Amino acid sequence: MLPIRLLNRAISQDPRHRTRGRGKGEGAHRLNSTWLRSRQFLSGFLLAFSYLCCATAAEPALRDTMDGDAPVMRLDGDSDFKLLDQRIDRNALGNGAEVIQLVGPSGQSAQLTYDLPAAPTIAELKLATVIRCNRPGVQIAARVVLPRSRNSQTGRRLDILLRGSNISRGLPQETLVLENLPQLLQRQARVERIKSSERIDEREAYVRQLVFLVPGGSGATQISVDQIELYGIVQERLADQNVVQASVESDAGVSQADSPGASAAEHIFPAQGIKQHPHRTSEVYRIIQWQGESFEKLSCLGFNAIWLARTPTFAELDQARALKLALVCPPPSSSLISTQGITPRWDPVLAWDLGELVNAVDLEPVNRLKQLILQHDQIESRTTVMTCNHLTREAS
Repeated sequence: MLPIRLLNRAISQDPRHRTRGRGKGEGAHRLNSTWLRSRQFLSGFLLAFSYLCCATAAEPALRDTMDGDAPVMRLDGDSDFKLLDQRIDRNALGNGAEVIQLVGPSGQSAQLTYDLPAAPTIAELKLATVIRCNRPGVQIAARVVLPRSRNSQTGRRLDILLRGSNISRGLPQETLVLENLPQLLQRQARVERIKSSERIDEREAYVRQLVFLVPGGSGATQISVDQIELYGIVQERLADQNVVQASVESDAGVSQADSPGASAAEHIFPAQGIKQHPHRTSEVYRIIQWQGESFEKLSCLGFNAIWLARTPTFAELDQARALKLALVCPPPSSSLISTQGITPRWDPVLAWDLGELVNAVDLEPVNRLKQLILQHDQIESRTTVMTCNHLTREAS
């Protein structure tokens, strides 16, 4: 978007908006005044729109002010550091921060961990924190789990540490940011392949922990964590029990879902069964357009929803139910809906595809079909979709 000043300059220099015979009559003055008001309105609208977009984009999916009833961070036991004190320190207004004191040798760093919901390592993912430390050199990192790779010694999923380039300087209050995680993941995966003989596959990697790398030295190191923010994930998924379980995965062993034969869909849908999953608005669906492939193959590739160009058969509905797959497809015929209704056998359907809107004469049949579906569909949250390159106003 152009800055408002440059936009005004470009508009004012446009020959189409220059008045002819400037100063030769009341009409030219009136035209200039009208255009000036229009330009001011446009500038104000664009400025307000830009502010609204920035404010919306800046809202984090998770914000922890670190002033709960008890401390939540943990010191990694595999180090020479000792924990001296850990508490919630509050000010006169009741706002607090988690304060940790530890001691350790110079040249080494302690790892303080903070558990996160399982967040996929996508380009939009970003972590930020506000800290105070009596010693410079604090760095934040992300502990990333590679679900397709195994640690041969422990049998658990392999995890690696992605360090950010933002390092504290010992100021009274500093903000550390960790971003560009896909690039960091690719770089660290190459390093791990050189260092280890393990098979490294970074696909479907997700962040499990935020790690504070706190340097040691002479005397005690005191760090105060004031705020932790997470950007770039869908906020509703934070309540998904599968996500929570993945984020606090036990170190004792591998869960049943980690077995080699487990499909990708088993990590996405709840254990209660297929009847709930097509209608949960908080779910994020990875949909593929079906072109004759087997449902098992698409499920193993990581898709949890399939878009069919035709109405599925009963055998396909049963197969989708067994694989915990959601379907987007055309509804059954109007006569079948009128006589038999929409039975629970159609529960795997996430949305009804009403087809493509080509011209205005298609509007009335589509509207009648949608009203028939609403009349017989017992699941109110199941929606309808359609394709239209034209007549979008009429279709809406």
